[in-house]
Amino acid sequence: MKHFVLAIAVLLLAGCGPQYDVTLHPVAGTVTVDGKPLANGKVDFRPTPGSVAKRGVIGYTDDAGFYKLVYLQATGCPAGTFEVMVSGASESGEQIRLNKQSKELLSELEVGPDNIVFDFDLQTE
Repeated sequence: MKHFVLAIAVLLLAGCGPQYDVTLHPVAGTVTVDGKPLANGKVDFRPTPGSVAKRGVIGYTDDAGFYKLVYLQATGCPAGTFEVMVSGASESGEQIRLNKQSKELLSELEVGPDNIVFDFDLQTE
């Protein structure tokens, strides 16, 4: 009887934890704004219309501007085409306002097995 209970417990625990129906790629990079690392910023990859990806993916920058994306509770990003939104505050505490060229740089990025490092060197208005 002990072995039966133990076997049932092992089977139940094996099914626990996040299960995803997509392959995740370890997307990461750095964000600089006007040549300085964006600390405590948010990097939001949003699927474009028609993209195979169906959910957005978010990462947060550290003091060096480094981020890695997280899909639900797992590190990584599904393949697909994304528009990227970067938000955060400057050292003076003001929200960053990106110039037109920086916004265009973020307008459409393709994530896949060979496309996982995205460094953003952005400029403000």
